[in-house]
Amino acid sequence: MILVLLREGFLIHCRNVPLNDALAIVKPESTEGASLWAKYLINWTFWNHVRTSAAIAAAALITIGLCDRTVK
Repeated sequence: MILVLLREGFLIHCRNVPLNDALAIVKPESTEGASLWAKYLINWTFWNHVRTSAAIAAAALITIGLCDRTVK
């Protein structure tokens, strides 16, 4: 469980936070802002899907492990 939390923190800190910080700096109405927003949507959504998939896999493994313990 601790590894799951560390992974989540790592992904958020190393992937999503820098994207958010870069987006916060640019002016939304600028050309640079529009370009960054387009890249942001692709990158942030990808890493959000990675985090979600990893969390689902971890939950499934924990569930399997707990069910296996109760059957024995």
